[in-house]
Amino acid sequence: MPCGVVWSENTNNKAAFAYGSLPGHPEQGEAAFILARVDDYTATFTLRSFSRPGAWWSNAVAPLTRLLQTRATRRFITTMRDHAIYLNGK
Repeated sequence: MPCGVVWSENTNNKAAFAYGSLPGHPEQGEAAFILARVDDYTATFTLRSFSRPGAWWSNAVAPLTRLLQTRATRRFITTMRDHAIYLNGK
């Protein structure tokens, strides 16, 4: 699936990036991942995404595409949560 980094940010209190689809990807869209420190003990994770069908056939299977995107989003969030729990326990 061809994608490219659209932007990134790395400061003392924030690490973030976004990627977007490139020609040949079945969807047109972007996803942004933002990890920000609130204070010494708290951080937030934000995931923002949007997409639309990028090919005639992806429009035909839109319900399946939404299901796959929902699963991927849940995996991103679960992975970040699990890493936060692991790091907090150290």
